[in-house]
Amino acid sequence: MILPYTTVMNPIEQIQSSKRENVFRLLASRPGGLKPDEIENRISEFGENSIEIVERFRLLKSLFKQFRNFFTILLNASAVICFIADRVQPGESMNILGWALFGVSALNAFFSFIQEYRAEKAMAALKKFLPEMVKVRRGDNETLVEAKNLVPGDVILLAEGDKIPADARVFKSSELLVNNAPLTGESKPINIDSKPSEVSLTESKNVVFAGCPVLRGSAEALVFATGLRTEFGKIAQLSQGIKRAASPLEIETSKMVKILTYIAVSMGTVFFLYGVFNGRPLWVNLSYMMGIIVANVPEGLLPTFTLSLAMGSLRMAKKNVLVKSLNAVEGLGAVHTICTDKTGTLTLNQLKLTFVADKVDASREASDQQKEDIVKYALGATDLHHGEKGLTGDPLDIAIADYYGETLSGRIEGVTGSIKKHFSFDVYRRSASSIVELDGDSLYVVKGAWESIRP
Repeated sequence: MILPYTTVMNPIEQIQSSKRENVFRLLASRPGGLKPDEIENRISEFGENSIEIVERFRLLKSLFKQFRNFFTILLNASAVICFIADRVQPGESMNILGWALFGVSALNAFFSFIQEYRAEKAMAALKKFLPEMVKVRRGDNETLVEAKNLVPGDVILLAEGDKIPADARVFKSSELLVNNAPLTGESKPINIDSKPSEVSLTESKNVVFAGCPVLRGSAEALVFATGLRTEFGKIAQLSQGIKRAASPLEIETSKMVKILTYIAVSMGTVFFLYGVFNGRPLWVNLSYMMGIIVANVPEGLLPTFTLSLAMGSLRMAKKNVLVKSLNAVEGLGAVHTICTDKTGTLTLNQLKLTFVADKVDASREASDQQKEDIVKYALGATDLHHGEKGLTGDPLDIAIADYYGETLSGRIEGVTGSIKKHFSFDVYRRSASSIVELDGDSLYVVKGAWESIRP
């Protein structure tokens, strides 16, 4: 019996710790998948499976936001005063100064807007972590659908090389190995099964997360979170939806500009009153007051700040640092030490074979012939697949193949193509093996933990 659809928002911990039949009940689904009318209802309730925050007139809002800071308002007010002064007392070229002030204001807004636009384009690259198409079971039929159309309760079918499209609870698994590095930063692959789990969500062995690739095996899983509700979506939301506080530079600049404004207005008022008491014409006094106010506005300060911060962001971009806002450059410039407990996050998350030991003395490097033989046999025990973007499979297997092909100039296909039967890595045997035809001989090659192989 399927419970009402309103139960779909039960706690995730309950989904983790429940048995297979209870998971379907909690998500109001079934092994054969959802029906068409259920899918339409859930899409209307939960929206598309997308990590992008859709906001109307976002670019216009971002552009107008650049004109809201106090310094820009002061420059524009000064420009208006210049135009008024030019009308009151023509021939003083005050209109040229007004256009110059407007130009400085617009230039600053343009630089800041372009920086934010470039950053948003870079953030859009996060969408590449999610696949475009995914294999699902709906109405007892298996079909390919667009990943954006996934809903909670969908049954997804995962295989080696796939990218996981949404957070899902695995209910059927066959030697499934996933890489959670895009989410957690941990480079070690994780074996996933369908057993109930009581640990925290990111450490659970029965949950797969959006954006993470499948390295080996296959599985059937039940989607429980899509779009911004996924763990990956929450990270994307941090980069898009969080409102930032003013930086120390903005605060100090605002204070300084306010002080300068008070001084300029006070001086202009004093000289205006002085002219009135001395019997000067009203329009002359107004023009003089406006000139004093404009003269005290540091119009070169804003573009100086903007250009220096823009240069800093460009230098950081060359080091692959994404700066979403120019003012963040100031904050990063004040950092002396970064503390982190995720070493995988700070690496390329790639394994590389750098040393092949001698067969007798492990402290010495193997000879060239030994290297070729050892690495060739190790390659024979791998399970690699050739795809459009190169080799896919276990990171260790890829590292062995790269060493054989690049360092030893061997032909990878000649070895992988000779594998007759492969036995996948087993967590209990702690090894993987293959039957392979090499150099005219039929061999059984094994790779794995030494303490497991040696006996």
